[in-house]
Amino acid sequence: MIIGIPKERKIDEYRVGITPEGVGMLVGDGHHVLVEQSAGNGSGMFDHQYVTAGASIVPSEKQLFEQAEMVVKVKEPTLAESILSRKRTWQGAYTLSRMVIAAYRTE
Repeated sequence: MIIGIPKERKIDEYRVGITPEGVGMLVGDGHHVLVEQSAGNGSGMFDHQYVTAGASIVPSEKQLFEQAEMVVKVKEPTLAESILSRKRTWQGAYTLSRMVIAAYRTE
């Protein structure tokens, strides 16, 4: 499976969906991991650490969402991310993130 880790875009969110150590485990299990450039910088996890763990760095959010079969995030997807992921959903792609249900209106 191709797993994508985008940079979080919510204000004051510095965490990243998967650490370099987690990437190493996924790669060891045969998965291919894509990390958006600078995704982990706010958490003190840098591109070279992800590359050492076996990930490939992609330059843009768009490229990551176009290639990933599963996207792992900390926060719920932004509108732009939802639009990008919707283009792949029909092909079986999906997003795994922490959802804040109270943030969405039920009306």
